[in-house]
Amino acid sequence: MIYYLTLIKTYIIEKVWLEAKPALALENINGNNVIFEKTTANLHQFGNKLAVKTLNIQNNSATSNSALIEAELEFNNHLQLNKKYKAKFTVNKSGIPSTIWTNTINGSSLNENNKSLTFELNNLPKNRSYTFEGIYWVDESASDDNFNDANNNKIQDLFSDIKEFSIEPGETKVEEFITSDYKLGSMDLRFKLTNPDDSFNTSTRVILELSKKDQDQIIKSASTNLSYENDDYFAIFNDLELATNETYTIKSLRLETKPSSVLHNINYKNESQANNNQEIKIDSILNKDLINKFKLSQITHNLSSKNASLTINLSQNHELFNNKSFVAKYLDNSNNVKWSSIKVASIDISNDSATLSLDLANLKSNRTYTFKDLYWIENSSVTEEELNRLTANNIVPKEPQASDIIQVEPGETKVITFNKENVTLDKNDLVFTISNPDEIFDNSTILTLEYSVEGSQETLTKDSNLVATNGEYKVTFNDVATDINKLYTIKKLKVKSQINGTTHKINKREDNSIYDSSLDTNQSLTFKNDFLITRISQNVNETTSILSVTLNYSENSFVSNKKFRAKYTDNNNNV
Repeated sequence: MIYYLTLIKTYIIEKVWLEAKPALALENINGNNVIFEKTTANLHQFGNKLAVKTLNIQNNSATSNSALIEAELEFNNHLQLNKKYKAKFTVNKSGIPSTIWTNTINGSSLNENNKSLTFELNNLPKNRSYTFEGIYWVDESASDDNFNDANNNKIQDLFSDIKEFSIEPGETKVEEFITSDYKLGSMDLRFKLTNPDDSFNTSTRVILELSKKDQDQIIKSASTNLSYENDDYFAIFNDLELATNETYTIKSLRLETKPSSVLHNINYKNESQANNNQEIKIDSILNKDLINKFKLSQITHNLSSKNASLTINLSQNHELFNNKSFVAKYLDNSNNVKWSSIKVASIDISNDSATLSLDLANLKSNRTYTFKDLYWIENSSVTEEELNRLTANNIVPKEPQASDIIQVEPGETKVITFNKENVTLDKNDLVFTISNPDEIFDNSTILTLEYSVEGSQETLTKDSNLVATNGEYKVTFNDVATDINKLYTIKKLKVKSQINGTTHKINKREDNSIYDSSLDTNQSLTFKNDFLITRISQNVNETTSILSVTLNYSENSFVSNKKFRAKYTDNNNNV
C-alpha cells in the first residue's frame, strides 16, 4: 500500500490493529486485536524530509554582476537523489517583475555528509533587485524546460526571512559622438550609448538639451527614440536645426522617463545623488562646441576702368561651401541692384577657409557701389529675375568688417560737336552733341547756354531740352538772336536740371557745367555771322561806272537767290 506523505511533516504511529479476529485464532489478538499502541515509552515516528534549511547569497552589488547562492538542504530516505535543482528569483519584485533562474545542479552529489548546493547567477543586468523565490526540482532525466512548470516541485523553506540582493546601477554614458550630414541650418548628431543596466529598447525616448556657448540657459531641445544597430543603442538626431554660425554646447542628454525594468534611476548613486533627471553621463563631450560655420570674413576689390574684380574671403567648416554657387549683390547711389558674376565654390576639406573671385562688370561711371550681401545658390544657371527673388535664407552671414565700397570716377561729359543751323542774318539755331559717359541724361534734362557778344559784359542765356537721337544726345537752342559780324563766345553749357544718382556733380563741377570756357581752354566755342564787303573797285567812263564788290559771308544763304544794288549819293546827298 502507498501512502502519500507531506514533506517536512513528522508522522506518529498511533495504533496498529486488526480489523477482525483472524480466522484461525481462537480469540482476538491481545484481547482487542491491537497489535501496537503508542505510549510515552513506546513512540514510533517517521516522515519524508526535503527542505531548504538555510540560504546565503554572496554578491558585491557595486562591482559584480553575478551572485553565488549557497543552500543547505535537509533530506532523508534518499529523496534528494535522481533529481536536479534550480533556484528561482524574481527580478524587481516591487516593480514590473520578471523571472530568472540559476544554473542547474544534479543532486547526485548530495548525501548525509554533503547537504549543500551552490547555485550561480551570472551576467546579471545592473540596477535590479533579485528576490529568492525557491529551489525547485525536476527528475534527473527531464528537460530543463520542465522547471518552468515545476511549481508543485518547490522545496519548502525552513526560514522565514526574505532572501534578496540588488546590483547597483552601472554607468550609462556616451561612448562615442559623431556629427555628420552638415547643412545650412542643421546637422545630424549621433550618440553611441553604453548602458550596463540593459534597460534600453527602441521605445526608450531620449532628450537632448543645448545652450549657447558659455551660457547655462537651455535654448534648444530635441527628443528621439533610441535606435538599435549591431548590438548597440544610439541616440540619433537627424537634421537637428541649429542656427548657422551660432556656437552651441551640449548641456545634457537624458531619458524622458525612468526605464520600467530598473530598480533606480540610471546612474543612481544614493538618495542625495538620485539623478532624478535621468541624465546620461556626457563627460567625454561636455562643453563640446557645435557650430556650422558659414561666414563671409572679408571682401575687397580691384577696379579697372568700369570693371571690378572682387576677392571674397570665406570661413567655413564641414564643407558647407562645397558645390554651392555664390553671387555678390551691390547697390548703387539710387539703390539699383548690381549683381556680380556667379561662381561655384570648391574647398579642400582640410581647410576651414576659402577665397572666391567674382567679377562686377559694366559699372557706370560717377557711381558708388556699396556691397550689400553675398548670396549662395544651388544652381549657377539662374537669371537676374531669379536672383532678385532670393531671400534672406540665401544670404551668407558676414563679419562686421566685411564691407566694400567701389567708387567709379565720373566720365568726361563734353561737347562733341557744335554747329549752327537755320542761320539767318539776325538769328540762328545752335546745336550741340553731348557725350553721356555717366549715363545720367534723358529727354527731360534741361541745359542752359551762357554766351556773350564781343564788346559787352552782359551774359546772355537760353534753355533747352536734351533729345536722344540715334544713341546720341543733342540739344538745340533755337532762334538765338545775332548781330551781323559780331563774335559771340559761349561761356558755359551746363545742366540746369537736378542730377540724381551720381556720386559727384557733372565733371566734378559745382555748377554741373559740361563746357566752361575758363576751364576747357583746349576747346573754344564761338559763333559769328559774317557778312561784309571786303573790296570795292570801279571802272568809270564818261557816262557809266562799273562797280566790283567783293563780299565775305559765313553762310551761302546770305547771298543765294538774292539781288544786290549799290547806293550812291552825290554832293548834295541826292541818292
